[in-house]
Amino acid sequence: MKKLISIISIILTMTLLSTFPAFATDSWETDPIELTDTSSGSGWETEDIPFDGNETKKIAVSKCSVSNIKSKTYTGKKLYQSLTVKYGKKTLVKGTDYTLSYKNNVKVGTATVTITGKGKFKDSVKKTFKINPKGTTISKVTKPKTKQIKVSWKKQTTQTTGYQIRYTNNSAKKYTTVSNNKTNAKTIKNLKKNKKYYVRIRTYKLVNGKKYYSAWSKSKTITTK
Repeated sequence: MKKLISIISIILTMTLLSTFPAFATDSWETDPIELTDTSSGSGWETEDIPFDGNETKKIAVSKCSVSNIKSKTYTGKKLYQSLTVKYGKKTLVKGTDYTLSYKNNVKVGTATVTITGKGKFKDSVKKTFKINPKGTTISKVTKPKTKQIKVSWKKQTTQTTGYQIRYTNNSAKKYTTVSNNKTNAKTIKNLKKNKKYYVRIRTYKLVNGKKYYSAWSKSKTITTK
């Protein structure tokens, strides 16, 4: 009986093998997969990334530092800045990396300079600077009466509103204002007797409610009666 069963098993096995010949081989057969890399030769194929023609993205000039902007003194002509623009440690070149344009850069007040990116730089940024009035000088200081001094100066009527006088006797500084730019003298009263005073003067101009001052003149000294 056992022999009969063995013979039947062999017959069944041979029948199955003849029906499915793939099982008669020693290994599995698969479709070949080709992986190629046209860029590096590593065997992997990658999709090309679209290229817009720019090597790098442009940098906004607002990310740059701007220095060496200085206040100016009125001359009657257009006033400009020799400013410095840097991106990190790199100093940008005017005309290559940026251009400059100006607004309100003649009269006393606040002028605007616009820095516009060029080449690798884009957008623009605005900076302001003061244009102050031209100063004046003290002609003489006299002492007309006890505890008084009289200050005389050269008139400066172009782009000015008036004058400010500063006087001190090595203690607190005091100020007096002359609001008429055509005036050229001012008597200061109620000073200390027999005291030395140092006197200076400067012009100012009022623009939109804001005062713009010139530099101070050289000081004059006088001792009161």
